[in-house]
Amino acid sequence: MGYLGDEGAHHTEEGGAAGRAPVLLVAYGAGPMSDAQLHLACRSAADIGGGVRVLHVVVRTRHMPLDAPLTLDERARAEAVLDRAERIVGRYGMPCHLDVVQARSVGEAIVCEARDHGAHTIFIGLRDRDRPHARILLSGTVRQVLRNAPCPVQIGYLPAALPDEAGREAAGEHDGSAPCPVPSGRPPDHLYRS
Repeated sequence: MGYLGDEGAHHTEEGGAAGRAPVLLVAYGAGPMSDAQLHLACRSAADIGGGVRVLHVVVRTRHMPLDAPLTLDERARAEAVLDRAERIVGRYGMPCHLDVVQARSVGEAIVCEARDHGAHTIFIGLRDRDRPHARILLSGTVRQVLRNAPCPVQIGYLPAALPDEAGREAAGEHDGSAPCPVPSGRPPDHLYRS
């Protein structure tokens, strides 16, 4: 697995106790599911006195070295994703580390990060494939993480058919005119299915 140097990482850690505090690892990409998982991880970390580690994985084919520099487009996308994550975490004012990793497999990168940093919990989202009459299928990444995770795994799911307003609320977005519609420490009810 290849790790970017300091230019690929953002640090918002505060204080020295974060190294001993529980680490909640969030597999983070673009989209409302990643945002919802990050909000949930931040609220959970606040509840247990932990910190959040945000991981964005850039997949490399076997034909490309893991230490190859990111293209300008890849770097711009990664920076945009991490900037968004940093804004979300900033709302909670807690210890956080944001990182971009290059790897052959997203699942392998998540598991390695969890092991390397002694993660308390992994937060990962499940994308809805939005196929008629299809059942929810676990992606290869989620299956790999579940099989190999060294800690509990929190899987989030937002159905593709979820109304836009509910999706924005689940992702913690609101116009700022009122308190966040999601109570602290409790995920939105529509994230659960019976």
